[in-house]
Amino acid sequence: MNTPQEATPSTQGRTLRKNVPLYGGREYGDFVDEPDETGGIAVRLRVTTQTPVERLGRERPDEFPHRYINAAHKFREHFEMAGLGHNFATMNPDGIKGLHHQPELEITDAQLHHRQEVNKAFSAVGQIGGSLLWYVVGCGEDLETWCWRMSQSYKNHAWGGRCGLAGHVSVARENLRRALDVLADAWGY
Repeated sequence: MNTPQEATPSTQGRTLRKNVPLYGGREYGDFVDEPDETGGIAVRLRVTTQTPVERLGRERPDEFPHRYINAAHKFREHFEMAGLGHNFATMNPDGIKGLHHQPELEITDAQLHHRQEVNKAFSAVGQIGGSLLWYVVGCGEDLETWCWRMSQSYKNHAWGGRCGLAGHVSVARENLRRALDVLADAWGY
């Protein structure tokens, strides 16, 4: 009978490429080479789910400390439990009935509670912060996609492309940091 080999330091996988975006950037993975069943070396993909805020926390730990990551996790939990887990055309949770996969159902008391928490978060962080929370933290979009969305929505305003995408991303990152700071303070992180 063939038994799996114990992983020892000499046979553990060597990471070939880290943080490869998969499925539109909602999940990431590392390509590693590791021993296979036949004794040879196989390249495998280890998938890790990582939100845009978690990625920012790892890439910029001074700007996005753990308390921001915790606040983002709590917001996302409220967002998903409220039945807002998909990218709706509206940012008004009161206009969305039931769950994303059963919109004809009335909302439950638990969903109502979570929607109230989402609304409190929006009130605390303002319009731009609320939009960032909705799309980046709640829906899992990256900052570049959010900036593109804003540039399409506000072509003749400040987001209309005057400073290029890189400038918008840095402004969006700072606004997201401020919004998460407000939430972290409000939720005691």
